[in-house]
Amino acid sequence: TSRGVARQAKVDRCSRLLARWGAFCCTTFAVAAEPIDVRWGELHDLENRPVPAADAKWKVVCFLGVECPLARLYAPRMERSGREFSGQDVRIIGINSNPQDSAADIRRSIDDHRLSFPIIKDHDQSLARLFGAKRTPEVFVLDASNRVCYQGRIDDQYEPGTARAEPTRHDLLVAIEALLAGRPAPSEKT
Repeated sequence: TSRGVARQAKVDRCSRLLARWGAFCCTTFAVAAEPIDVRWGELHDLENRPVPAADAKWKVVCFLGVECPLARLYAPRMERSGREFSGQDVRIIGINSNPQDSAADIRRSIDDHRLSFPIIKDHDQSLARLFGAKRTPEVFVLDASNRVCYQGRIDDQYEPGTARAEPTRHDLLVAIEALLAGRPAPSEKT
């Protein structure tokens, strides 16, 4: 019947979409399995001190900007996360890739937010390109081999078109807690 033919056509379309989605997912995970070629020993903070990250089991890299309202809100949250996980071999590292943010602007932001984690000024945006960072704030959790175990938002308080009074999901904290417990992050990317 014509109804049976239409139903089969719909099933075929769904099967093709699922196959494409599966291929996309496999490709995405294959890319995520490649370590990021970060040479931690060559990176320095604003005071020209080496960034102590090479020996950390977990590195949380957060792309921040001085003028970005969301980055200004989330920088103190990153500081709290750093304190919360300080004894568990987790290092927070900030990267500022915004060309308009001067070293003086970044230092003022560090002082204003009382940040203790190192911030690297990415003058030529090479680190942003290396990580594939698209916005501020955006976080990447790397394991000891520099493989990305989580990438995305810190929490869901602010999303396009949404501003909640409080976050309902703490994606970064949940990812770190899972990784510390020996499990994969519940969502590898948000």
